[in-house]
Amino acid sequence: MSDTFLIIGIFLFSGIFSFFFPRFIFFLTAASFSLYFFRFSAGGVPFYFPEILISGQFFSFVARFFLDFTASSGFCFKKNASPGSVRVPFILLFLGLFLSFFVTPPEFRMQALGILKSWFVFPLLFFFLFSRIIPGLKSVRITL
Repeated sequence: MSDTFLIIGIFLFSGIFSFFFPRFIFFLTAASFSLYFFRFSAGGVPFYFPEILISGQFFSFVARFFLDFTASSGFCFKKNASPGSVRVPFILLFLGLFLSFFVTPPEFRMQALGILKSWFVFPLLFFFLFSRIIPGLKSVRITL
């Protein structure tokens, strides 16, 4: 029960601060990858510290998108940053992952979902946030 409150607290911290300081929380998330061994559980689903931060950031991105602050405040998210040629490989990847879930024996499906979540979903969300928060190649070089 206390893990659930801790997850909610970290999620809210990440989401609220990412709403106002997206680059700071993004860099905090990148620095927190070394803390991947901190594991929390909510409802039987394990979460790792960076995954919670990425979830909060993504929630903040979606909230900012729906509130349409990107155009009015000069926020640093880029619009239409993903090229169409990247969509087909992502669709094929997730189709394969979806099919691999159903091929997995029923007693190992929760483990398969955990692997899909940790190895594919959250890294792709992090890449998506990276492409939206860091505006161009020059900023990427400065960041790295």
